[in-house]
Amino acid sequence: LLDDGYNQLDNELKLHWLISGKSTADLTTAYINRTHPHFGERDYSGFTAGAKINWSMTAKTALSAGWLRELASYQTGSANYSQTDSFSIGPTWQMSPKTIVSLRYQVAQRDYKGTPTAVIAPQRSETLTDTTLSFDWQPYRYLSISTSLGKAKRTASLPGLDYDSNMVNVSAKFSF
Repeated sequence: LLDDGYNQLDNELKLHWLISGKSTADLTTAYINRTHPHFGERDYSGFTAGAKINWSMTAKTALSAGWLRELASYQTGSANYSQTDSFSIGPTWQMSPKTIVSLRYQVAQRDYKGTPTAVIAPQRSETLTDTTLSFDWQPYRYLSISTSLGKAKRTASLPGLDYDSNMVNVSAKFSF
């Protein structure tokens, strides 16, 4: 049941709200309608939404927190799409004009939905966690260096899909 194309219409509304001189909120909602020309069993539709609060606690520290619901195509023999609800929180500290340290923690619940066939299969769901510590440094106007340490974990309802991952990332960017 893999189609050679699809049509997708997204109607989205975004709102950026300046709550105070130190706080903002970003709100979004959308309705997604996805249809497949040959396999209507793969069609899905629904609402997505998100809310994010940004708070500048001081001139050098900030805190962000957010919630997001996403729908995404995921075509297998037992699912058409996934629905993910995630929550994230993270502080940022500007150590100097050229150096920023940030921490981000995210936890998500992902459910796989929309059975394309009459076969009843166990429904897959997952809990995902991700913690990332980042360090960004711009020693010169044209050079920036970024590093991050991350730990990600997935716990799935079906056997053999769990994982634990430790990540290290180092990148440099030269702009001219």
